[in-house]
Amino acid sequence: MPDFLEANDLARLPFQGVGGNSKSSEWAGRSALKLELDSIVAGAKPDRPAALMNIWADFGAGKTFALSHIAGCAEDRGLHAIYSAMPRGATGFTDVYRSIVSGMSEKQFASVADTELASRSDVGQSIAQACKYITLGNPAQAAEATSYLSGQKLGVRRRRDLGLVADLCDPNLGAAGLTIMLRALGSRQGVVLLLDEVQELGNMRERALSEATGLLQRIFDDVQKGVRVITSFTTGVKDTIDQVLGGALVSRTQKTIEIPQFTEVEALDFLRELISFAKKPGPRDALSPFSEPILDEIVRETAEHDHGLLPRPLILRARNLLEQMEQQHDG
Repeated sequence: MPDFLEANDLARLPFQGVGGNSKSSEWAGRSALKLELDSIVAGAKPDRPAALMNIWADFGAGKTFALSHIAGCAEDRGLHAIYSAMPRGATGFTDVYRSIVSGMSEKQFASVADTELASRSDVGQSIAQACKYITLGNPAQAAEATSYLSGQKLGVRRRRDLGLVADLCDPNLGAAGLTIMLRALGSRQGVVLLLDEVQELGNMRERALSEATGLLQRIFDDVQKGVRVITSFTTGVKDTIDQVLGGALVSRTQKTIEIPQFTEVEALDFLRELISFAKKPGPRDALSPFSEPILDEIVRETAEHDHGLLPRPLILRARNLLEQMEQQHDG
């Protein structure tokens, strides 16, 4: 491989990830979309009202990469970013709640523990105590506290021994606990909550879906400031957003961003930029081991065989061709 990289002025192989890197310096193509996503992060401040935004795209369009970009930009700005993919086969509130809390970092739990929560309610006291165990307790206490905050069942006696009064498996108490944590994070730095694959909630029974969307509704009712919730949907039918979220949440939606397919010109620019990210600095052959005719062929075949021009199939087709080139060079 070193000889192949050297021969083509490459610092590394391009097309090794779907969409490249989440850092904005390696954002390829769709500059207008990038600016729109950056504006979402810029508006996430402790004194701003809570906001709901949606991202909708076909599979392979770059939706999860867009969420990763938002998370990276949020962290660069000193905001809290929580990423959670909605679980397949979710059957109720606990699955959704657990998925969100599992996306929180130890640093975020430490920030929650450092706020004044204990005197406000049994739920607040329990949340504060559990966060302190995670950050300051021994490994066994930290593990139990993490399980507790994630909605795992702890026996009543064990919860009392640990000073964890509230049962977060109860949907009302769990929702209260989550909003307390988000309010604690949002009041200081601002928080961006990224919920991926939200269309999965549409497979739940009506009552379970109502509990799950009720959790999101409560975030806006209770947190009010400092939080931005970004939901993303992978589906061929845009109406799925309304069907899953329901009227109350749809009415609170500030913006819905659609990630469309590339045009041929955009697809070529996308491939060129991903190659440029892998190049060594200084004078070089800009496209080697590719060429303009080869890139044209990749775009043409992707359009014909993959039902449109999307980042994922373009990258996979270019990667397969790159692997053949490398084998021929080494062989």
